[in-house]
Amino acid sequence: MRYFYKENFLSHNIIFTISFSTLLIGFDFIVNYFFTNYYIISSKFTLQEIIITLVISFWISYLNSGFKKFIKFIFLAFILIEINYFIFFRGYLQPYQLGLLFSEFSDIFDSLKSIIIQTSIVLSVFIVVYFVIIKNLIKNLYPRKSYFADISFVVFLILLIVVANTKPNKMKISPLNFSYINMIYTVSLSTQNIFKSNNTNKFNDYNITKLDNKTQNIIVIMGESLSYTKMDLFGYDSNNTNLLDKFKTNKNFLYSKAISCGVNTPVSIATFFNLKREPTNTKVILSNKTNLLKLARDNKYDVYWLSMQEEGMSISSVLQYANHIKTRQDFPAKAFDEDLIGELKNIDFTKNNFIVLHLRADHSPYEEYIPSRFRSKTYDKSNYHQYKLKSYIDSVKYVDFVVSNIFKFMDKTNQPFKVYFTSDHAEMFGSKKEQGRYGHSVLDIEAARVPFLYYSSKPVDINITKTNHYKIGKLILNDLGYDLKNPNQKKDIFYLNGVKLDGSAGFLEYNLSKVIP
Repeated sequence: MRYFYKENFLSHNIIFTISFSTLLIGFDFIVNYFFTNYYIISSKFTLQEIIITLVISFWISYLNSGFKKFIKFIFLAFILIEINYFIFFRGYLQPYQLGLLFSEFSDIFDSLKSIIIQTSIVLSVFIVVYFVIIKNLIKNLYPRKSYFADISFVVFLILLIVVANTKPNKMKISPLNFSYINMIYTVSLSTQNIFKSNNTNKFNDYNITKLDNKTQNIIVIMGESLSYTKMDLFGYDSNNTNLLDKFKTNKNFLYSKAISCGVNTPVSIATFFNLKREPTNTKVILSNKTNLLKLARDNKYDVYWLSMQEEGMSISSVLQYANHIKTRQDFPAKAFDEDLIGELKNIDFTKNNFIVLHLRADHSPYEEYIPSRFRSKTYDKSNYHQYKLKSYIDSVKYVDFVVSNIFKFMDKTNQPFKVYFTSDHAEMFGSKKEQGRYGHSVLDIEAARVPFLYYSSKPVDINITKTNHYKIGKLILNDLGYDLKNPNQKKDIFYLNGVKLDGSAGFLEYNLSKVIP
């Protein structure tokens, strides 16, 4: 009887096909119960993709044991990644974002804490279903195997890459697709970056000249994930910038809407502090010719990089020229952004100082990086939008406290100074303009709407109503005692870079006067 069971191969292939297909598409319908826009059921496309899933599963059933286990693991991992990505961002993982899963893993892990309940539920259901179907139904099957199936499946995977690089429009990531198909498309399309080569030689060199004057003390405060669209200072009704509001009538204070140079921290920081205007102009980064920290050091400034962030590789290339470096791991575990003010007390402001303060507040989960006195008593995590928005507003209140106190501290030094404040990128909260998406790392102007604040020991002598990171960087450069001539610049044309520093993950060209109302 046992012998007959083993020899009945074809029926086992069919059972595997039905079981594995159910596993591949079942989670989409389960998640769709909680998020109705996760998978859109269409009579035409759904039937088509069910048939495709059955064919692929039947094909996988013929793979040899080792290869089959690998493919099963990859497909199931695809589903889990796509679902969790959607829970947080309310969108689908794009090819240019795939690298972030590895390059910014610690930040992503931090962000996932804000959806720990949803993630735990998804993971628990996933594990239960996995053991029911894989361990009980599939484990004891003896399907027919074929080395031809192995070879043909490898050829199939290679063809996916070929199509992604020759006819990428054939692979559209869409809510009409099952999640594992979207992820297959995402991974296939991400290979385009491997075969692309950016021609950086087409750009003319930037020209730096020295000026006669420089400002004695320059402080650059770089915020994290702060959007001007969620600040009372810029018209948002939330009373979250009460302290900064008091500076409005101060003749030494200026504030303006701005556009960041990138949509994630590593790209934005490296681009901003190197005054890199053209996304694919990587020789600006490699040469360090326009590195603000290097230029400050060359012009006899004491250079500080004080940060509540963990610094990644691209940021490390910027801060290497600082005389004094202190990052997140150098502070106590319970330290917050206000501890950076304490660091200022150790600086001699009678000398020339260039100081970068990199904040952590406004990073998701927002409530984790602010003291308890700024947190609301409760956050209703069952209402995702309200939870995200409420905790974010609390974190903006904390940034309001920190930045206004830095202004006040600098006043007490009785030394010449200029303080610049902006954010690395903005944050989205599911509005219609933001196409229902949350977070950042999406190539969209809505993920780049950042504030610009300027405070000086002297009355403001610049007139700015709208600006961007490139223009802000040039102002700082002038205060350091330099001038920049960029022969590549076209009037009023600027760029928003994607999630890759070399521009290979895409970028947007924009006219500043048109993107800021």
